[in-house]
Amino acid sequence: TLRLHLESTRNGTKESEPVPIYREKPLWVNAEKKPFLSEEFVASAKVVDEVGGFALRIQFDHQGATMLEQVTTENRGRKIAIFCQFAEKLVDYRWLAAPIISHRITDGVLVFTPDTTREEAEEIALGLNNVSKKAHTWVEQ
Repeated sequence: TLRLHLESTRNGTKESEPVPIYREKPLWVNAEKKPFLSEEFVASAKVVDEVGGFALRIQFDHQGATMLEQVTTENRGRKIAIFCQFAEKLVDYRWLAAPIISHRITDGVLVFTPDTTREEAEEIALGLNNVSKKAHTWVEQ
């Protein structure tokens, strides 16, 4: 699974909660409980090389790209808390990252550095691609 949650102000309601980003030195981000995007809108995922390491590159389908553009247009300066469940039987789960929205994303592509090993990131990308294939096969039938 992959869930994108928008950063929220702490207003005392039950609609958001603080979540720990990064395992070694957690950064607490107050995130909306309801995600604005999930794995059902992923068209493809892959691990890409970056200076000094790697990143996850998520390409969303048309509907997901539209939602990502809307959220990034309206919420510049806020964070996107990214949650993922992975591994066989989805036994591993954690908040992977909280990139700051610095600009409007119009192409449906989200690239971020996850709090994972490269092997875990490859596993996440493979799982998301498998989910995408199943979802798009079902839609075509």
